[in-house]
Amino acid sequence: SPTWRPGWGWDEAPEAAGEGQARPDAPAWPPVHVHRLPARAGAMTGLCVRVIARLDVKPLLGVVKGRCLEGLRTVGPLRELIQRYEQQEADELLVLDVTASLYGRRFHARDLAALTIMTPMTAGGGIRDAQDFSRAIRECGEKACLNTAVVHEPGLITLLAKRFGSQAVVIEIQTRRTETGWMLLTLAGRQPV
Repeated sequence: SPTWRPGWGWDEAPEAAGEGQARPDAPAWPPVHVHRLPARAGAMTGLCVRVIARLDVKPLLGVVKGRCLEGLRTVGPLRELIQRYEQQEADELLVLDVTASLYGRRFHARDLAALTIMTPMTAGGGIRDAQDFSRAIRECGEKACLNTAVVHEPGLITLLAKRFGSQAVVIEIQTRRTETGWMLLTLAGRQPV
């Protein structure tokens, strides 16, 4: 029976096949399965959960996974995972270059621009101004995601919303719990504000 894997979703784990061995027909781990489950609050109204798959990307490594934005390990190639999420009918994809601002790289979409997919995609990482935002929208889809730039220049949110529409502006907020509350972070979760 399917099991819930925090951070991965619903899937049958490889060890569930018996004696610690994955079934030959089992999907590669980590799983890329999307299941539509009724939301708790919306169960009575028939609403469904909107599945937005987030893919953290690090150039030359592909898609990475980490804990608390550290200890990144490679999960797989970006194109392959995007295609698998599309086959599983994810509602939307969020693709972020998680170290772009940290290393001073500007947004680039060389891995995303050539993809032909029907799933709406939001791209981000290294977007610092309206010009980068415009390029992200033009090359990748209908939305773009910002973090570090809007922390240092909050007026950018209003500027971008007026120019591109509020539906196109996605803000990622990275936080860490401290003894006194919450701390806002930038630069791939390494710089407290």
